[in-house]
Amino acid sequence: MTGRKAVGNYSGTDLFRISIISAVFILPVLFGQLGWFRILIPLPVFYFLLTTDWQKGNTYIITGVLSAGAISLLSGRMPDFLLSCTLLPVGYVLAKASRERLSVNHAGLNASVVLAVTWISSVVLIGIFSQTNPYSETLSVIDEVIASSTKIYQQSAEISDETAYQLQQAIEQIRQIIPAIFPALLLITVAITVWLNIIAGLWLLKRQGYQELCPWSAYGQWQLPEQLVWIVIASGVSLMLPVQLLSRIGLNVLLVSGTLYFFQGIAVLAFLLGKWSVPRPFRIFIYVMVCVQAYGMLFLAIIGLLDVWINFRKKHQETT
Repeated sequence: MTGRKAVGNYSGTDLFRISIISAVFILPVLFGQLGWFRILIPLPVFYFLLTTDWQKGNTYIITGVLSAGAISLLSGRMPDFLLSCTLLPVGYVLAKASRERLSVNHAGLNASVVLAVTWISSVVLIGIFSQTNPYSETLSVIDEVIASSTKIYQQSAEISDETAYQLQQAIEQIRQIIPAIFPALLLITVAITVWLNIIAGLWLLKRQGYQELCPWSAYGQWQLPEQLVWIVIASGVSLMLPVQLLSRIGLNVLLVSGTLYFFQGIAVLAFLLGKWSVPRPFRIFIYVMVCVQAYGMLFLAIIGLLDVWINFRKKHQETT
C-alpha cells in the first residue's frame, strides 16, 4: 500500500471517504443551524457508489452511517439522526439508475417516489408509536410560529393601526391557506431535494473527471416530458371549479407542477448563459437574483412552460 497510510483494513483514502459520509450525517444532528445541510446527504452516497466498486462504496456508507449513529446515540440526538437516514435511499436510487443508464427523468421520478414513501412511512410509524397525528401537529406548530412571530413583530415595530390591521389580515390568509397547500409543500420539498442532488451530482462528477460514468446530459439540455403540460392545464381548470375539493386538489397539483417547470426554466437559463459565454461569477449572481425573488421564480416557471411549445434552446441553436 505504497504512499498511503493504513489503519486496520482501511487506507487513508478510505478513511477520508468514510469521514465525509459520517460528517454529512452528524453535522445537521449536532448543529441545528446546519439542518439545511441534511438535504445533501444523498450526494456523497451517489458519488461513492458511482465512482467506486458498488461493494466498496457500500462499505464506506455503512461504516460512516454507523459512526454517525454512535455519536448521535452518545449525544442523545437519535431522532435527528433517524431523520437524516430517511434521505439515504435517494443516493442509492440515483446511483442505481445511473449505473443502469436510465434517463434522468426516470431517475428523478424513482428517487422522488422513494423519498416520499420513506417520509410517509416514517410519519405513520411515529404516529403509531406515539399515539399522535404528526401531520396535524406539524400544522399546529407552523400556525403557532406564524402567530407568535406576528405578535412579536407588532409589539417591537412602530407601525400604524392601519398597517397593523392589513398585516393581521394578510397573516390570517396565510394561516388559512397553509393547511390547504401543505401536501404540495411536502411534495415540493421532495422534488427540490432530488433536483439539488442530481444537479450537484452532475457538477461533482464533471469536476472530478467522472462525467463518462453518468449517462445524463448537461443540465442545460434537460427537459420535462411534453405530456406533463396536460396536468398543468387540468389543474388550472380544476382550480376554477366551484367544488372546493377539486379546487384544492388543482391548487396543490398546480404548485407542484409549477415547481417542476421552474426547474426547466432554470435549465433554459443555464443553456442560454452557457451559449452566451457569460462569466461564471455573473452567472451565479443571476441565479441568486432570480431565485430570491418570487417574480423571478414565477418568470422562470413560465419560461419553462413556454419551452414546451417554443423550445428556446432549439430555436437558439438554429439561429446560431
